[in-house]
Order: sequence, then C-alpha cells, then structure tokens
Amino acid sequence: MHSNIFPVDITFEDFQIQRIPFSEGLIEVLRNEHNSTHSFFRNGNWIYISPGENDAIEIGETVTLNIQENILLVGSLIKHIFFRAFIKTFPKRLPGFDPFILPSQNEKDNLLTSIISTPIPELSFKKVIEISFRPVNLNGKFQYGMVVNTFYKWFLDKNCLELTKSGFDLLNLEVNILSNSDASKGVVAPEEQSLGRVIGIRNGKAFVDTNFGKNEYPLSDLYLNRSTENVKIYLSHKIGERKSEQIVSSLKEKKKLLNNPTNAYKEITQIANKIINLEFKNSDGFVFNIKNTNQLPHNGFQLVKPEYIFNSSMTRVHKSPSQGLSMFGPYDYGIRAELSSPKILVICHEINRGGFETFLAQLRNGVLNSDYFPNGMTGKYKMRTIEYVLYEIKEYTTESYLEQFSKFIRNNNNLNPDIAIVETREEFSSRPTQSNPYYTIKAHLYALGIPVQFIKAENARKPDYIIDSFALQLYSKLGGTPWTMPSNQTVDRELIIGIGSSLIRESKYSGTQKSRVVGISTFFSADGQYIFSNKSQDVNYEDYFNELLQSLKYSLELIAKEYGWSEGDNVRIIFHVFKPMKNLEIDVVSLLVEQISKYNIRFSFVTFSQKHPFLLFDLNQPGLQTKYGGKKGTLVPQRGENFVLDNRSCLFQTKGPSDVKSDKQGISSPLLIKIHEKSTFKDLEYIVQQSYRLMNMSFRTFMPSNLPATLLYSTLIAKQLHQLRSLPGWNPLVVTTHLKFKKWFL
Repeated sequence: MHSNIFPVDITFEDFQIQRIPFSEGLIEVLRNEHNSTHSFFRNGNWIYISPGENDAIEIGETVTLNIQENILLVGSLIKHIFFRAFIKTFPKRLPGFDPFILPSQNEKDNLLTSIISTPIPELSFKKVIEISFRPVNLNGKFQYGMVVNTFYKWFLDKNCLELTKSGFDLLNLEVNILSNSDASKGVVAPEEQSLGRVIGIRNGKAFVDTNFGKNEYPLSDLYLNRSTENVKIYLSHKIGERKSEQIVSSLKEKKKLLNNPTNAYKEITQIANKIINLEFKNSDGFVFNIKNTNQLPHNGFQLVKPEYIFNSSMTRVHKSPSQGLSMFGPYDYGIRAELSSPKILVICHEINRGGFETFLAQLRNGVLNSDYFPNGMTGKYKMRTIEYVLYEIKEYTTESYLEQFSKFIRNNNNLNPDIAIVETREEFSSRPTQSNPYYTIKAHLYALGIPVQFIKAENARKPDYIIDSFALQLYSKLGGTPWTMPSNQTVDRELIIGIGSSLIRESKYSGTQKSRVVGISTFFSADGQYIFSNKSQDVNYEDYFNELLQSLKYSLELIAKEYGWSEGDNVRIIFHVFKPMKNLEIDVVSLLVEQISKYNIRFSFVTFSQKHPFLLFDLNQPGLQTKYGGKKGTLVPQRGENFVLDNRSCLFQTKGPSDVKSDKQGISSPLLIKIHEKSTFKDLEYIVQQSYRLMNMSFRTFMPSNLPATLLYSTLIAKQLHQLRSLPGWNPLVVTTHLKFKKWFL
C-alpha cells in the first residue's frame, strides 16, 4: 500500500529551542520586529522561537526538549522551518501557511486555455498544490509526514472595483475579503474569507449582507467569490450564457480525467521529489529530511468481510444480501405478520396506467428471466400477497394528487394504506419546495404516518435496473428488517447512536451563534438493527447543549426500559458523529454518562470525516475492464483496506475497484475514523470493524454505503426535514411519533 504521506526523518531524540513566557499581544510584537529572521508560535504557556538565519539574535532562553514528549511542538517547528526553506528557495512565491497552498505557475496547468477560444486574461482554472504536515505512526514510531495533494481551483485576478468598472453587475453575488496580519504581508499569501452577499453599491462602496449584519466596504477590498455559479455568471458576462455552460461542463469532465488515481499518484510523487531536495534546518541546529518513499508499513487491521444474517438464531447466513434474501427471505420473516400482506395506495397519471399496472405486477410477482428479481416481493420477501389500490390523476398538480388520496380514504373507511407508491416527474426537481408536488405529497402523507415511495413513469416502464432496490426500500419503509449483521459477542449490552444536526439560519450568511439548531439521533442495536430515530426541538444555538442532552437521555431511558436493562449492567454506547460542532457533542455525551449513573457505562465518541488530506494507493491494482474498453479502479485499494494513523485514528477505504462507476471517476478518498480522547472505550479495531459492518445496512440499495447507517440515516432525516420546513402547516413532530420506528427517509 502506498499513500501521499512522505515521512519526516529526524535523527536525534532531543533538541534545543528558544522560548519566552506567553503574554497577550507579545507574539504580534515579536513578529512585527523580527519576522524577517525568526518564526514565532505558541504552545501552552510559552512562545517558541525558531531563528532562520545563522546570525539571528537570540531572543529567549534556550531549553532542551525530547522529540516524542513534545510531538505537537515539533510539528509547529517543522512547519515553520519548511516554510522558511521554501521561500528561501522560491523567493517570488507566496504560499498559504498550514496547509501550504501553491497555485501552479505553469500555463499548461490552466485548463481554461485549452478550452476557451477567446482568452480571458484575468480568469483561470489552475492546478493548486497543497502540502501539510500530519503526525502519523510509521513502523511503530510516532512521527510527522509530509502530505501532498493537488486540486483545481478558479482564479479571478480583478477586485470588485475593477469588475464594476468593466460593467459587471455584482448585485446579489457573494464576495470575499482578504485578511493578513501586518507582519505576514509580503511573506505569506493573504487568506480569502467569505464575507457575504452584495445588496447595494454606491460611490465605490458595496453594502454587504454578512454574518454580522449589513456592512459597508470599499469595492477595491472585495473579490468575487469564485464558486462555480459565480464564475458561470462572469463567463456569461464575457462570452455569453450558452458558451459559459459549455466551458464549465467541459472543464468538469477534463478535471475528472486528470484527477484519476494514476495521474494523481504521478503528480504527487513528482512534487515530493522536488520538495525533498530542499534544506530544512534552523540556526539552533534543528535539522530534518523528508524521505523519498510513500510506501506504507503493514499497519492496518485484518478486518472480517461482512456477512448477512437472515434469522435471529444466525443460522441463515450469506455473503450476498440479494442472494441471501432470495434464498432465506428477510430477517423478520414470520415474526411480523403485518409485513406479509401490505395494502399499497398507488397514484399515477392516467396516460401511464398501463405501464404502472405492468410494473406493479412485476413488483409483486417478479421480472421474467431476471437474475435478481425473478420471483417478485412475494417470493423474495416471503409475502403472502400485496394489495394494490390504484388511482389516476389527470394533471401533475398537488391538488390532483391530494384529491385522489382523499378519495382513497373515503373509500376505505378512513383507514390509511400501509405505504404509497406515487408517480413523480423530473421537472419537479427544479420547482421551489412550496409549489412542488413531490414535497407537498410527502408532507401530507408523513403527517398521517404513511411512508411514500416515488417513481418516474419511464422507470416504471423499464424497471430492470431499479426494481430490486425499489423493493428493498419499500420493504424497509414498511418497517421491515431485510437482514442484520454479525455482532461481537460480548458481556456488555451495546447501543450505537448516530448524532447529526441541522442549522436553521436567518440567512445564508448568519453565523452559527445566530442560528437555531435541530438535533437528529438514530439508534441501532449491536447487530445493526434500526431501533428508532429522535429529533430534538428547534432551539437557539446557546440552548442546543441542554436540548440535545435531554433528547438523548429520554431516548436512552426508553431503550433501557424496552430492553430490560437492570441497575449495575455493563453498557457500551458507541456514538457516531459526522460533523461535530467543536466539542459540544462530546461534552453532552460526557455529562449524559454522568447523569445515567445506575448503569456501568463505557462510551466511545467516534467521528467520521471525508474531508482530510490523506490518500491511499494500491500500485498492484491494474483496474477492471469496463464495457466501453477502458479501465476503472486502477491503483484503487480494495474496499475495507485500512491504515492505522495512530492509536485513535484509522483511514478506511470505502470504495474498491468494483465500486468505482467508470474510468472517468476521480480519485476516491478514504474515510477517516477517529476516537475522541475523552472516550472511555478506545478499542480502535473493534470500532473500525463495527463501522465496516454498519456500512452494509443502508437498505437504499444492496451496495455498501460510504458511511455507517447510523450517520447515513441521520443525514437523510436532516436533509428531508430541511426541505419540508418551508411548507405551510408542516409539523416536524410527526417523525418522532407516527414515523418514529419506520425508515421513511430512505
């Protein structure tokens, strides 16, 4: 296994460094006076000093420290020495600092020039080099590694004053502002910060709606935010809307081709080969080298590939979820009688009735000569029968859909169907939520506790590729459990909780502190069975801590009662969090465990991140042949391959060669799984293996997902609640009452 990590080699165990006691404002004073010759950074109660020149004056006391005992301090020292070595070698380049960001100066790395016929000198789409230094465990030794990445980014070399003078309209567009301390000007590239939306322009100044309210700024201090949408608007201003769309689309495809694993690996190694030849040292004698190797040691877990279980006694096991269902039926077959004969309301347009009737028959009885769905839901899910009640609409309007639903209720003694199958259209996706039948129908049915499954007419007429997954989602939304996963047999009771949240902002630019927050929690048993979800009340940010605490406490007490927990029981709770709000969730969990003291609770607080700098490569992976003659998945490690960064962090490859869709798909980043240091259960291998299993429990398709179901579900719930929020009369409490135990969000 290879990576984009190049080890930093330090040949000594102790080092000398200057330092002075920290006090407020002192570090800025020192930088203003000595920035040309010294680097300054804070660690704890000290300001540490790295002199870059041999004749640099000594400023603080010199102390001797141990490398392994001061690993974070060493990391800061490495970054500052690297930065000075770089600007000494390339004095005309101004990199960003930590990570070190370097736009390419090679014209061939500007993809726009090869696509656009009329050059736009101020606009470019360039390759950017990113270098960072991260602590990693290599060969049993904790050390730093240089991490190299490349990506493409838009650049626009005109400020907003220049843009307005050229006739470009900035109204309602997002703008950035540059920030840089006086000491770093001319040394470090200024940092761009998203500011807000322009709401007015007068006398060379812009009025901007920001996180802090409406403020006034000189146009010369502002720059257009280079989002794809803003760039398309600028391109339309320069060359017309049609050409603008074509260029952006062409660049997207070209970027994918260049960002494949083979090209990425080649670029990363070429960049590293240039960097490692620099001289990295300061005048206090701290010297390091960067090794010319990115081959990782065998430092991963031998994980067990998940198997699928189809009965409670765990005697019906299969390696394929679809084949296992066909052979054994679902996990809860024979346990829940109501799942064996559902009543399903179907609403479609009158011109598509024939196509829908054929589809419904195939859904119930099977698709002729199909490898995956020959026996329909009655065969695959061991159902006795499925009763369809089909109603037609004449127009694709909300009123037409709701009228047919009301007719069903009147004709069925005010009894609700178990689920609804409703025709939808592609054009609905472009409509605003409040006038969109898709969302209005969802809200209406959810309010009555009825899950709904949508399908387009063209998919109903040609269902070969979707019908198997459609049936899986339908069964799961009915409340069924198609399969479970093996759980680790332990003496502890175990619960897995996914914690998600959604910010409700006054505007796009409202800061977190000005937002309202809703918390979403999903609860799973150790074998991956979905128990239920819970939603906290919408509260102000400052009240979210207590609201989340009470919501989790209520749910745990409910589960303890349902599952017969007794005082003194050993209970293990694994908390999964995707985008934590700083330390808020871990502080809530710590207090929660304190308050539920009648059980002996050990907990693990686990974060999952898809945004990090690490990449993994398998140089022995030649790729798989595609039906169009290309190869996909070249250099991509197999799904489940992993690398342990340290005793609390692991990189996990979520997509293998067979999961890559085509030879045009870009590089696949691993998932970073990390146990928080405050956790009282810290078995990383156990956590990674469990997460691996939970990635096979999405029930959206038969394929594994890129996140554990705990987080996938909370993300899907948060997304739907956000979409439904703007509908008049929508009451989000229905998801914690009528739909609490159903997977309505799939």
